[in-house]
Amino acid sequence: MRGPGRAETAIEAFIVARGDPTVTDVVVYPRYVLFTAPTSPGASTYDSFQVRGGRLTRTGPSSIQPDAVAEFSVEDIAWGAIPALHEQLGEAMQADGGELGGARRQAGVQRSSRDGGPTRISVLLYDAYRDGTLIADQDGTVLEIS
Repeated sequence: MRGPGRAETAIEAFIVARGDPTVTDVVVYPRYVLFTAPTSPGASTYDSFQVRGGRLTRTGPSSIQPDAVAEFSVEDIAWGAIPALHEQLGEAMQADGGELGGARRQAGVQRSSRDGGPTRISVLLYDAYRDGTLIADQDGTVLEIS
């Protein structure tokens, strides 16, 4: 979901449709956002969901059934920081040599370990020849660029 506010719009659609901000995994693509969340609030089973065009669709049981310790609230994430994090990663990659021709982008949010750990934002940029990753905390503070 490119551009300012688009990730936030998808997150809001998710919360409104589900009535619960709890997830274990979120992946933001330019045109849609994927979620892994409890089947229903408080459930110990997990389903996959997609928001595209502002509409939430349940796509079926999650192929991986995470533990409850992996859960977090989408309301605790600085979604508005993602465009700037992509920009910062792109600048770092260009400084390291070369242009990023037609780079694709995505962002993911999940706990840093299966045992819980802090929630992390990972942004990725890649083209046919190069890729890079930036890891930030849930507030958007950069922790690592590789």
